[in-house]
Amino acid sequence: MSSKIYPIGIQNFEKIRKDGYFYIDKTALIYQMVKTGSYYFLSRPRRFGKSLLISTLEAYFLGKKELFEGLAMEKLEKDYGREPTLEEVSEEIGATREEIVMAMESASEVESLHKTIYQGDGNAISLMDGIKEEKDASEELLDHMLLNSLLGTLEEKERNLLRLRYFEDLTQVQVAKQLDMTQVQVSRMEKKILGKLRERL
Repeated sequence: MSSKIYPIGIQNFEKIRKDGYFYIDKTALIYQMVKTGSYYFLSRPRRFGKSLLISTLEAYFLGKKELFEGLAMEKLEKDYGREPTLEEVSEEIGATREEIVMAMESASEVESLHKTIYQGDGNAISLMDGIKEEKDASEELLDHMLLNSLLGTLEEKERNLLRLRYFEDLTQVQVAKQLDMTQVQVSRMEKKILGKLRERL
């Protein structure tokens, strides 16, 4: 029976290794991440090993090779002197190729739904704008009734501007030409109209 004890509450890689605590070797995956990655977003829940991972990476980048003696990281660096293939990592840690790919992808950068993917004519388009919203028929009917009611409170020029911008999908520059205005005037009027509609909702 092993005399090693579990490192409960210990999140420092150096302490775990030097004091002889039980350690589950995940350094092959860490080695793969170090050699192939650029930026990573750690999005696991609390108590899921982020601090220990950071501590392990710190030890690696500080060149504390003695802490990795007997671990997969040491063997991979000695045997290959290069980035190991998925098959080599799989053989070393006893995981399937698919499991390794899933582990690597789980550490990839996460995009925010609010990230701007296009900016033009004063309007920003985010990733969220590309998500299709499912609405039932009754909800759509209510939306149309509310919209018609709100549009009826606007002046004719204001209604025309909204029609061109949101129903005919014209840019502010194109709307400006049709309404004999400048793009800046269209932008200001559009903000003013939307502000009015918000107040009346």
